[in-house]
Amino acid sequence: MIANIPGSSSQTDYCDLCVKVLKCSYGHFGKVVKSKRLLGQKLEGTCKRYPQYRRRCLELTEKNFNQIFDSFQPGNYDPIRTCTEFQECHQASTSPAPIQIEANMTQTSETPNSDSL
Repeated sequence: MIANIPGSSSQTDYCDLCVKVLKCSYGHFGKVVKSKRLLGQKLEGTCKRYPQYRRRCLELTEKNFNQIFDSFQPGNYDPIRTCTEFQECHQASTSPAPIQIEANMTQTSETPNSDSL
C-alpha cells in the first residue's frame, strides 16, 4: 500500500531511516540501555521525528521491541544487522557504496598511470 503512494520512501530510504532511529536511540543512552520503559519512550519519540516513516517505524519497534532491547546490549549493537533482520535493509543494500567508492578510486588511480605512458 505504501509503495503505491507517489513520493513514498523506497526500500533504501527505509533502511537509512531504520538505522538512523536505532543510532539516535542508542546514542541517547550513552551506549548503556538499562530500562526498557525509557528505551520504548525514546524509540517512540525518535520514530515521530520522521513523518514519512512514522507509522512503519512505530509498528516495527513495537513488534520487535525485545529484539531491539537485546541488540542494544553491550557487544550486540549493530543497527544495520538489526534493520536487516527486520527486513528494512537488504544484504545487498548495505554494501554498494563501499564497492562503488573502491571502483572509483581504482579508475582514478589508473587514469594518471595510463596518461604518463
